[in-house]
Amino acid sequence: MLLIAKPTICQRRPMQAPQFLHNLLTSSLPAIHTQCLKTLLDIVGALLGERRLGLTALDRALPGSVATKHTIKWVDRLLDNPHLHQERPLFYWLVASLLIGHTTRLMILVNWSTIDDRGRQFLLRAAVPFAGRSLPIFEMVHHKDGSQHGEACLLAALAEILPDNAAPILITDAGFRNPWFRAVEARGWYYVGRVRSPVRCQLRGHEWHRYRVPWAPSRSLKATRSLLYHRPPQARKHRNKGDQISQNSASRAIARRQKEPWVLVSNLPERSTLADKRVSIYQQRMQIKEGFRDIKSPLFGLGLGFGIHPSHQGKRIEILLLIAALSPGSLGRQS
Repeated sequence: MLLIAKPTICQRRPMQAPQFLHNLLTSSLPAIHTQCLKTLLDIVGALLGERRLGLTALDRALPGSVATKHTIKWVDRLLDNPHLHQERPLFYWLVASLLIGHTTRLMILVNWSTIDDRGRQFLLRAAVPFAGRSLPIFEMVHHKDGSQHGEACLLAALAEILPDNAAPILITDAGFRNPWFRAVEARGWYYVGRVRSPVRCQLRGHEWHRYRVPWAPSRSLKATRSLLYHRPPQARKHRNKGDQISQNSASRAIARRQKEPWVLVSNLPERSTLADKRVSIYQQRMQIKEGFRDIKSPLFGLGLGFGIHPSHQGKRIEILLLIAALSPGSLGRQS
């Protein structure tokens, strides 16, 4: 999963999933059908050799002398396997148990990312920060119009995966709003998020007001603790091919966004030692974006998303993501 080197010709060779991964899955998930598990492990090994997460790329890297049309059907059947789709949460439960063990207070990064060329399907991922990157403990694919339903499904899945007494801190960016905060708090969990204009805000003991200050909220926000933080300038400039500072509208919009102070909201208890660390907690959100690049970048990652047609079912993409999550790039670091 965390493969950042550009593949060379010598890397494109059939490989086998390490024996420890085979032993781990067979001993921890005995309910998985033996042949299905064998096929899954063969394809994980193919990913190690090809470093590309797609149907034809995985087909080329499968070992053996079977004709190409048969290996394509082999991979295609696995992506459509209804039993594997139902058992997919079991694999993430195993990944989560390896990463967090019995830890009850942990940080979980949650974010959306487009997963196809036309921006119609989106990946919703929950991941734990690890060594400057993030490792997924659950992820799902939803249509762009199903965000609120997808977020509710993610919370339900996390409740099944995490230890019973877990009280995680879910870290989100500005795209997550009141329904998310309420749902997280209803489970007895904590959140650290960011809000951006327009948001209406109510200070304690005051009425709702629509502020006109550049940083102030003007969309309604549930009762919560907030913090204003202004980052020091990063001294970065986006330059075009002529080495001039870019003036296009997209670049200028990003520059304005980066200059905005952070309005962070959280339900962490005031007496909690973590309440004073909300800025450093929120800063870890970038690690999940690095994880998205590891999956999607065609140059430094696995290239998922390039060549995915909008008609491709989200469930097939979810199995590809599972194959990446099971690669020893993530699990091997825990062995």
